[in-house]
Amino acid sequence: MTGYALDNSWDRAKRRLSLLEQYLDPMTKRRLSMLGVGLGSRCLEVGAGGGSIAAWMCEQVGAAGSVVATDINIELIQDMKHANFTAKQHDITKDTARTIILSSCIRAGCSTTFRSRSRPSVG
Repeated sequence: MTGYALDNSWDRAKRRLSLLEQYLDPMTKRRLSMLGVGLGSRCLEVGAGGGSIAAWMCEQVGAAGSVVATDINIELIQDMKHANFTAKQHDITKDTARTIILSSCIRAGCSTTFRSRSRPSVG
């Protein structure tokens, strides 16, 4: 195990993630559907855990779409059998999502535009 509290290499991680998936996946799927995830979409999931949402997105986007899923430990997602799926090891505290997106898009040949959002100042 790493110093990460919810490490996927913990012997009970799969069970913990399965329980979370049972509770949270229906709501997540509804929200993603409302956002328009469907045929041809290109999706990024950061913190994929056990991969249930990534697998669902692979089915939704079809052969014309793609799904990139990242996690600090990809042990539970690296062997997913979807032609439109890529697993990337990614530590959100050290690596930027932009790096993951760009490397995946270059490999897949897609174009991506990044927009900066100004953040409100605090206090």
